[in-house]
Amino acid sequence: MLAATKILEAYAVIGVAKVKQALEQVSATGKTINSVKAEVTEKNDVSRLVIKARPFTSAIETGVSPTSKGVSKDMIDSLKEYARARGMDESAEWAIAKTIQKEGDKTFKRGGRDVYSSEVLKLADDIKKEIRKDYKIKFTSLIKNTFNGANSNNQA
Repeated sequence: MLAATKILEAYAVIGVAKVKQALEQVSATGKTINSVKAEVTEKNDVSRLVIKARPFTSAIETGVSPTSKGVSKDMIDSLKEYARARGMDESAEWAIAKTIQKEGDKTFKRGGRDVYSSEVLKLADDIKKEIRKDYKIKFTSLIKNTFNGANSNNQA
């Protein structure tokens, strides 16, 4: 296993926790929070970390834009569940869906918001620093061992 893979595995746990924590401020039902997972893979000496969540999670930050598509059953079901979780009248889902379809939702109208993106960017920076640090330590050790081995051979 590559050293970078070990680093990514450690940061996968941190990343999932941070994204879930960020989502807590806006998640009505907890489904999005519970869907956040990380996957670390290693192939051809390349390590990769992907943090995933259920479809349309990005709409939490970007909002939902107006659309000419019809209102889907999934949208109605989601709005019912959202209304129930927020203590709202569930019968308003069609009116809410039509408004979103015509105008977009409040988040979209406000130009979006940062919920988890800044956490993901900070995580990426922390991972880069950790991998650089690990590389520097190993490279320095390799150079020292190489020169120390060369010096002991010259003295013999």
